[in-house]
Amino acid sequence: MNPDEMKGMRDEQSAQENEEYSFLNETVKNPPIDFQKIFMKVIAIAGAAVLFGVIAALAFYVVLSWRNSTSPNPVTIPSDEHPVQTVVGSITGNGAQNGEPVGSGENTVGASDTKGDKKNAGSTVPGGSNANGNDAGNGQLTGNGMDTEANIPGSQEDGTEGNNTAGAAPATPTPTPTEEELDREALAAYARVQSKLRGIADGAMKSVVTVTGVTADDEWFDITNEGSNAASGLIVADNSVSYLVLTDIDVIDSAEKIAVTLPDGTVVWASFQKKDPVTGLCVISIPRDKVPRQARNSLSVATLGNSYNVNCGDSVLAVGAPMGAAGTFACGGVVSLTGSVEIVDGEYRLITTDMYGGKSGSGILINMDGEVVGIIEQEYASDDHHSITAIPISPLKSLIEKLSNNSALSYIGIHGLDISEKAAEAQDIPSGVYVSSVDEDSPALQAGLQPGDIITSVGLGSAVTLRSLHENIMNRSPGDNVEVTVMRQGSSKYAEFDFVITIGELPEVTESESAASEEREAEDADASETESSAA
Repeated sequence: MNPDEMKGMRDEQSAQENEEYSFLNETVKNPPIDFQKIFMKVIAIAGAAVLFGVIAALAFYVVLSWRNSTSPNPVTIPSDEHPVQTVVGSITGNGAQNGEPVGSGENTVGASDTKGDKKNAGSTVPGGSNANGNDAGNGQLTGNGMDTEANIPGSQEDGTEGNNTAGAAPATPTPTPTEEELDREALAAYARVQSKLRGIADGAMKSVVTVTGVTADDEWFDITNEGSNAASGLIVADNSVSYLVLTDIDVIDSAEKIAVTLPDGTVVWASFQKKDPVTGLCVISIPRDKVPRQARNSLSVATLGNSYNVNCGDSVLAVGAPMGAAGTFACGGVVSLTGSVEIVDGEYRLITTDMYGGKSGSGILINMDGEVVGIIEQEYASDDHHSITAIPISPLKSLIEKLSNNSALSYIGIHGLDISEKAAEAQDIPSGVYVSSVDEDSPALQAGLQPGDIITSVGLGSAVTLRSLHENIMNRSPGDNVEVTVMRQGSSKYAEFDFVITIGELPEVTESESAASEEREAEDADASETESSAA
């Protein structure tokens, strides 16, 4: 085979192969873009994103609402400033001694700052009348009984100046009221006063409940009727989850359950939150969702007033169970502010009234504005008179706030007495707080304080008193350090010492409470022995 034939065969074979694999040379074209499908996919993705966002927002709202419904809001109770006392005129009353504010006696000029009938006391209007139209001063006429316009020059209509006699019409005599009319007017005025007092008391009653400690032996009749295991409680806060009630720990200390009778008679269950072993006060919690809506409308959080403004002679109402029966009130006046009760790191001044109270009495003192100015504590009342006695509310506000928030109570563990500048000058000793005793294992003892020391400054403060010392400690938290300066008597003179005290947490049972408990147990044992011997 010649070369030409071979070349022809190769060409023919190559042509056959090209024809056999001709599909490999075909061009693959992309399909045309379907904009409708793309648009539908974008819409689907956007819709899914929106749906996911809505679901996420709803889930977040539900979780946040649940958290808010189960997490109580913190309770804040602003503290009160102690007013600066000023002397009005030369009359200071009988309250200027023993630490009472000047002007707290019965003869105080302008001592009352309450609203209503007392707000114009002591002010007179020319012509012999005070601002409310009654006779000025002590009820006697101070003018000459003439019309005040008769002495104003140029008051005639004809314009004549200085001549009030020519052509003047004779004055119409005022008829003298009969004794019967005066009696009716006096009774009507008394009824108005009683109605006003009743209205003030009714407003305060919305914040007062009856707390009963329930044991296994109690029946429903015992729960709904006040007895030895019942006391008044005061609604001091609403933290959006629970109503917080301040009451006496004695009625629930040994109870298995706590029943609370609301102002409308509804009975609900409460739980113990925290107590103060020093004052014997505690806070219990009533879940809001356990209170019927109708009963909830009848409740109100108490308005806490400023007890530093209370003076002797002020009118007050005792509301709650001042005589032992719930839902009652009494009206009277403040007769003394000199009493006090010693507590760890301070003292509380007592408000003593002229109202009679039962030994088991409880409740609150309110002023004429319906504000709470004291918590009734009859254990501090005089055994001879059983006068209604209360702890002022202002020094208790920081304590109530900590009990309401279930916060730790701060203390350093000293007991003392105030040494005024006058007493210090007379005795030639430093002024401040005299330390009479120091609790065992207390922060003050661990820091080095001793009985006989005189505390002259705490922190950056000066002019220390028991009241300022107590406020300073209560406003700090356990674990905080505070610098305390004391004067300690040496062989010939007092020397200054500085200590750093680490604030501690007040124990559940203090030394004084433990001693009181032992004393009560001893008294109960003696009573049991007496009953056994008599039997």
